[in-house]
Amino acid sequence: MRGNIPIPEIPFAEELWLMVVITSVREKRTAQGKRFADAVARNASGSLPLKIWGETLEVWKEIKPGLWGVTGKLESFQDRPQFVVSEVQTHHHRTISRTSERRPGVAAGLYDGHRDSDAS
Repeated sequence: MRGNIPIPEIPFAEELWLMVVITSVREKRTAQGKRFADAVARNASGSLPLKIWGETLEVWKEIKPGLWGVTGKLESFQDRPQFVVSEVQTHHHRTISRTSERRPGVAAGLYDGHRDSDAS
């Protein structure tokens, strides 16, 4: 998976990761009651809108403005591009897994490949 490419060069429908500063987050619900968040992210190469669906929000509970790693795909909604997020990482590099990929025994979906006592 490619990662951290300039925002203007992101191709549609290719899964990749980006390191961004999320500058705003607004939680909403669909007409059917499904939870999601619209966010705005930026890095040195530009800014882009993010769509974070309920499955990812359920694992993380709350996404606040700050430095994040995001994995997802650029898609079009109402003729506008948006980066649909499937995973997020805090600036401490702890992966928040996709709901379908949760590992048994890992609290709240957090996993960084090391036990907390190994981190320094």
